[in-house]
Amino acid sequence: MLKITPAYSFDDVLLVPRWSPVPTRGAIDLSVDLGKHLQLKIPVVAANMKHVAEVQMADALGALGGLTILHRFCSIEEQVAMYQACQYPQYVGAAIGVKPEDMDRAQQLVKAGCLTICVDVAHGDSWQARKMVEWLRANWDQIIIIAGNVATAQGALNLAEVGADVIKTGVGSGSICSTRIETGNGVPSITALSNVFTQACQGVHSQYNACYKKSSERGFKIIADGGITTAGNLGKALCFSDAVMLGSLLAGTPEAPGETFEKNGQRYKRFDGSSTFKHKNVEGVKAAVKVKPPVVEVIERLMDGLRSCCSYQGVYDLEDLKRNPEFVQISQAGLRESHPHSVLELS
Repeated sequence: MLKITPAYSFDDVLLVPRWSPVPTRGAIDLSVDLGKHLQLKIPVVAANMKHVAEVQMADALGALGGLTILHRFCSIEEQVAMYQACQYPQYVGAAIGVKPEDMDRAQQLVKAGCLTICVDVAHGDSWQARKMVEWLRANWDQIIIIAGNVATAQGALNLAEVGADVIKTGVGSGSICSTRIETGNGVPSITALSNVFTQACQGVHSQYNACYKKSSERGFKIIADGGITTAGNLGKALCFSDAVMLGSLLAGTPEAPGETFEKNGQRYKRFDGSSTFKHKNVEGVKAAVKVKPPVVEVIERLMDGLRSCCSYQGVYDLEDLKRNPEFVQISQAGLRESHPHSVLELS
């Protein structure tokens, strides 16, 4: 029998505004605790992509209190050197894959002082990802293990059971990801995050049973990865996650790697999907993004929008944002109405 379950993405829903006691956006705390040594001042993680996450990005985002996951599309020696060159190592992690040689990559990174390791694979709910997480946890209790990507509660649980501290959630929602088109697999973002968050509140062990638990009581933390194009998306994602991973929003900044070129009078910067670098992989595309302002300006605008989101929800921090948020589904007409319309916009 064909089983079809409705699922929703960011543009399918809106948060319902609530009565607010918040006097000013400046009163809102955007910090987040990802456990152990990893406390962030802002809930932002730079995506572990070749044209996003290297030393300049890590330094710029680290100065603001956000996390950067250095990409793995280089030699072990180059990745270790990148980590050692970063000025804010407490806000820097590194990605590894799931092949046998990635064990050596992890060993060299931890030896260099890196205490946040991200197991980076397109399909995180897999035997290879689970075995790598299990091996990392057996060898280093002190490190934070980020693992993913997954799109289901069971996928998150499978990684948390063997030691993952933070689960990266999102399959096929990135701006240059073609997984859903090429493979037919994926779950729209809000539904995937909601399901994984519910599992986190239930915990890893059967004695947990609740629809909401405080951050310190959840079975694991969550990073929302993919599909976040606006501050509004960011606010919706943080109703079901502890931090958000940004790729296209940070690509194109001066701090992002990649060559700059001009086309039709507009300046662009290279931005390729992670799987684009893998031989014969069909799940990523080669692309470019318009050149953007410096990271600090991009982040400040996003954080201003996030604080406004919290103000509309009547909450002072990101923990309270997760307490029973109310959403409404909107139509395409509602989505059009949400954007500026019936006017000529002036730059």
